[in-house]
Amino acid sequence: MNLIPLHGVRDLHKFDTLIDSISLYGWRGAPLVKWGSDLLTGSHRYAACRALGWSDNDIPVIDIEDVFAEAGLNWAVLYAEHRVQQPEVDDWDILVELLSKLPPEIVKKYGMEIYV
Repeated sequence: MNLIPLHGVRDLHKFDTLIDSISLYGWRGAPLVKWGSDLLTGSHRYAACRALGWSDNDIPVIDIEDVFAEAGLNWAVLYAEHRVQQPEVDDWDILVELLSKLPPEIVKKYGMEIYV
């Protein structure tokens, strides 16, 4: 698996704190959400794990399809419907629109508040 973070480290204090925490306690919290190879959450946690020598396969991740399934929704069907209805719309815009269909507790659980 080759994961691609949404962005690099933007907050060095957060990054350093995560390195300390992960080295002391291991992974804590929800897995990172991915769509294909793209990470939708956890850019700083990803960078901290990589700095600690973790491989991509060591980092807990969950596919966006599984996040939607947890909410009783079918990602593939919803995505296909939006792709057909709005062929000119960018994939990321569709992603944001579909994330708004998730219950707030799932959005919060997986740290996707930035999208909704």
